[in-house]
Order: sequence, then C-alpha cells, then structure tokens
Amino acid sequence: MNDLVSIIIPTYNRSHLIGETLESIISQTYTNWECIVVDDGSTDNTEELLVRYIEKDRRIQYHRRPDNRRKGAPTCRNYGFELSKGHFVQYFDSDDILVKDALMKKMKFFNDDVSVVVCGFHKFTETKKWGSWNIDIKTGVDILKLYYDSKIVFNTQCFMYSRGLIQQHRFDESLAQAQDLDFVFNIYINNTFKTAFVNEDLTAVRMHDNSISSASKLRTRQQKNSNLKVGNQVLKYCLSKKQYSQFHLKAVRKYLLIIRNGLDIMTTKRFFKEIWCLPISRLTKLKLCAIGLCSIFFGKGSNIFTKVAKSIVLVQ
Repeated sequence: MNDLVSIIIPTYNRSHLIGETLESIISQTYTNWECIVVDDGSTDNTEELLVRYIEKDRRIQYHRRPDNRRKGAPTCRNYGFELSKGHFVQYFDSDDILVKDALMKKMKFFNDDVSVVVCGFHKFTETKKWGSWNIDIKTGVDILKLYYDSKIVFNTQCFMYSRGLIQQHRFDESLAQAQDLDFVFNIYINNTFKTAFVNEDLTAVRMHDNSISSASKLRTRQQKNSNLKVGNQVLKYCLSKKQYSQFHLKAVRKYLLIIRNGLDIMTTKRFFKEIWCLPISRLTKLKLCAIGLCSIFFGKGSNIFTKVAKSIVLVQ
C-alpha cells in the first residue's frame, strides 16, 4: 500500500520546537506523505522557519489560519483537513516526535476492513522520558471499554484514520481543551468500524510546564469549561449504556474530579446542577455541595472534595 498520508499540524509560536517535529517527519521511511502546517497567528519566526523547510522538502506546506475563522488548534486542524488530499489522515502536534518508521508500521495495518490504526506513545521533556501508553491492546476489543477502564488514551498523535471514516467529522472549534478526546470519542460512538493496534511506542509526546500565570486566567477558564463540557458528554454516554455498567462508578468519580478542578470558574447554580444529576445518594450530594460551596466562596475544601469523590457509591 502506497497511498498518500496527510499529516496535519496546527502551530502557534513553536518556532523553537517545530523544527524537531518536521525533521522526524522528513525522516519517515514511508515517503508518500504531505505535511500541512496551519499557523494559528504566530508572532515568532515560525513562517520564516517553514519557508526554509518548504525549500528543503516540497512535501511540506505552510498555511495561515484565515482571519475569518475562529482562533484555536481545532480550527487549524479542520482547515488543514479541508486542504489535505491524502487517503489517510494523521493529526499531529507541533512539538511532538514521530519515530522514523511510525507511518510505515501504521500503514501495514490498513486494509478494506480497518479504518483506524492506533500506536503507543511515551512522554518526554528536554531532560527525561517516561511511560508507555496504548500498548498490549488486542484488535477487536471494545475501545470504549478500554477508555472507560483507563487502559487507552484518546489523543491525536496516536490515531491514524482512513479519510472516508472522518470525512463528516470535525474538531469542535469551541473547545479550548479536550478537543482530541471529544473528536476520537465522537467518531467511536457514531460509527461502526474496525480498529487495529500496532502495540509499539511510535510517538513521543512532549510535556511542558503547567504553571499558570495571571495573564492566562481567561484561557484557563475556557479550558476548564471545555473539560466540563466534554467530560459531561463522556459520562452521560457511559451511564446510558448497559454494556458499560461496570465502569459507571469509575466514570462518575472521574467526572467529579473534573468538577473539582473547575470549582473556581463555576456559578453555584451550575455547580448544584452538575452534582444533582449524578446517580449518587442524596446525602453524598449534600456533602459534596457543602464542600464545593466552601471552595467556590472561600477557596478551601478541594482536597476534601477529592476524598469524598473517590469514596462515593452509586444508587440505582
């Protein structure tokens, strides 16, 4: 199989990192690819750097997000898809690294029955690397069961798609975070297809300092709202399906932790609504509401909220 693969990369002020990403793509043993970089309005020398890379390898393209399109990585991914021509699509990030035979190994798994191929990944910084995720998974398993059981990560870097499968799917451009989870999750709940697993660590995901400055408070608020929106959808779907009943408790506890992380941006009305819809006892709801109010108004109680969330039981 020698079909064209479209690698779509959104970027914003990553001129100090994207070169390493592009080098890992240029070095791929599978050579029939196009790399579409979509700039979200960088103010550094990203464009200058990309011009040099395009001169070096014409398979690389550089585009700026149109001014009339919403700012954000989801928009850049959607725009990149609109520009792409590949029969297969690999979304990627502008600071991560592809192992040199990643595309080749993924392409070997595609056939008329397989529409998605998933590989493993590890995390790294400038000084260390660690972990191994999405490994030792058997083809044919229910991937949503794996997700609800925390045995697979839904990220953009590890999933490669046939174009036909995702032709009607787009990233939610309103999300400031959890776009990859939302995208992958919706593909799986709205389609029937076969997924193959390479079960090798083919992607290196770069980790950054997560410290938050006062200048990023608006961005942080948008991210927490996005996590609440996507987390709520994921939870509701789990609770609505009997085949995932063994994961209902785990899903509720996970969502409560998302609520905990978003307490500082929630109104009391929204907080009560989120808690009261959960399938937990009235007493537990009251306890969580009391602790949550302390956190909302006084900034205290989040650790206690976490302890209660981890000890809940469900009621029918």
